[in-house]
Amino acid sequence: MNIYQLTSTANIINVFGTSAIACFFLHQVSVNITGEKKQAANRFFLGFLLLGFAFISFSFDPWLPKVWSVFFNNMLYPASTYLILLGIISWYQYTVPKRYIFFMHLHVILFGLLQAAIYLYIEHSDYIRIALCITTEVIIFSVAFVFSWYHRRPEHRGERYISLAMLVCAISVSFPSLFLIKTRSFEVYGLGVVVMQILASDFLLGALMSLFLFDQINWHYRRSIRDELTGLYNRRYFRDQLSEQIGQNDQQGVVAMIDIDYFKRVNDTYGHDVGDKVMINVAKVLQDNIPLKGVLARYGGEEFVLYAPWPNLSIAATHLDEIRKAIELLEFDEDGHQFGITISIGCARLALDVDVIESIKCADHALYQSKVHGRNRVTVMESRIATGLHHRPA
Repeated sequence: MNIYQLTSTANIINVFGTSAIACFFLHQVSVNITGEKKQAANRFFLGFLLLGFAFISFSFDPWLPKVWSVFFNNMLYPASTYLILLGIISWYQYTVPKRYIFFMHLHVILFGLLQAAIYLYIEHSDYIRIALCITTEVIIFSVAFVFSWYHRRPEHRGERYISLAMLVCAISVSFPSLFLIKTRSFEVYGLGVVVMQILASDFLLGALMSLFLFDQINWHYRRSIRDELTGLYNRRYFRDQLSEQIGQNDQQGVVAMIDIDYFKRVNDTYGHDVGDKVMINVAKVLQDNIPLKGVLARYGGEEFVLYAPWPNLSIAATHLDEIRKAIELLEFDEDGHQFGITISIGCARLALDVDVIESIKCADHALYQSKVHGRNRVTVMESRIATGLHHRPA
């Protein structure tokens, strides 16, 4: 065995090890997730598994009939690339029609047969077969890159990395052909293929790890800032976000406290499941009516808090009254008993020289005034300092 064969074999073993690690990681990941992401993990797993078989097949070149090596390699590589593409499509919760999957299977088999036929019946066909293989792989990886880049979410770094991995793979597939053009040596080309495979498989493995790792991090982060029932932000995130916006942008506006009137009576009369339904519907109406740069959160119990960049309390009162009227139009039906709900709102100004918590207390005091004056109304508080906070009736 010469130095080229020794180096090539060592590199193939290295790449096969990467495939084995990827398969182990993806199998463990798929056990703990469900839905489209589980399907994506399974497809990535199968993609790396076939990639590992392709590396094994590549290493058996000296001992297998050449035609079999050509046939299997030219089936395994496109099949693994298609599975990576299907995994990305599943990740973004798209469904591939069965007829397309059938055509992918058909393309893989026919491509392997075509390459074997070219080898058998066309002399000195190495350049043709290499060109066909590179073109096929580059097209599939390019489609995967365009699809993943177009659908990536800016806040999800793992999705950005998997897009870049597809681009790296497309470049890595085509790069060894430059060595072949320059040196006219198939040994140099084969070594270039192995080196580029190491680069691409390592980058792809890292990107897939990042994809699932950052997804878990984002999932835990979303749970930490969102209310589980309504999906709105929670109190802690609201306070942090409000302080950050005011501090960075010197932005003023208003803060409003919103409370569902007689919510305890709804729970006592119809049960907590109906109460949850009321809470979800109120949250949806509020969410649909907040301004573009507004921030809405569930403050606790049946209370909500809203920040809006309205310039003064008069404009704020007009908009908040429209929200109040929208809630008043909601109708609920429980076992033939129809009922409606109302909300009370208190509003106060935000200012750069006043602490956010103080402004929230002012809005809470204004909410108290709405409660004691009959509920189902909007009250604004001109003062920016909370002089006293009374217990609000339910």
